[in-house]
Amino acid sequence: MVKKKKKKEHLIQGYIRPQKRILLKHISSRLKKLLELRGVYVLYKKYGKSMKIYRIGVAGIGEAKRLFDRLKSHDRHTKPDEWDYFSAFIIPTTPKKRRYLTDIEALAIRIGNPIGNKVKGRLIGEDKWIKEVRNAIKEQNKFIKEKIEKVKEKEEKYKEYRRRKKKIKRELKLQKRKEKNLEKKLKTARGKSEKAKEKGKIYKKQLKELKKAL
Repeated sequence: MVKKKKKKEHLIQGYIRPQKRILLKHISSRLKKLLELRGVYVLYKKYGKSMKIYRIGVAGIGEAKRLFDRLKSHDRHTKPDEWDYFSAFIIPTTPKKRRYLTDIEALAIRIGNPIGNKVKGRLIGEDKWIKEVRNAIKEQNKFIKEKIEKVKEKEEKYKEYRRRKKKIKRELKLQKRKEKNLEKKLKTARGKSEKAKEKGKIYKKQLKELKKAL
């Protein structure tokens, strides 16, 4: 017997691409049937060729248990220029999957950050995670601060090394100049001593000649 593979269950069973808002007033029976299911809906505002998310919501929890009811409610209670299009993600009505709707809504709102969602929804364990994240960020900032201080210390050491190097170079240049000056002085002194010797020889000759003449 060949065992049949079990079909994988998917959370999202269907997707309705962005449709014009006016369709809600003149909706076909087929589209209405699809919107009688539970799921997540998105409202858009069109700007030229692009669309910006205006609001994200769910249908399947509380009084409005169908997507169509939620969309019709928004159509009645919002201004015509606030949103132009809507789309929907169909999520089956099994109790196991239904409980994830609020989490999906909260997640989508936090990612999309729509203007029309004043309430962002609540995630389970959010407060605990906020504290954990804050502590992690503090630790990370401390670590980065220490790293920056170490880098600064290295930079200061390198600057000090460069300053010393420049100072040594200047001192070496001065020393070379002094050496050159001393060499010039020695040469001039040697030249003078040679001239003095020659003069001494001449004087000696002149003395000898004077002695002979006397």
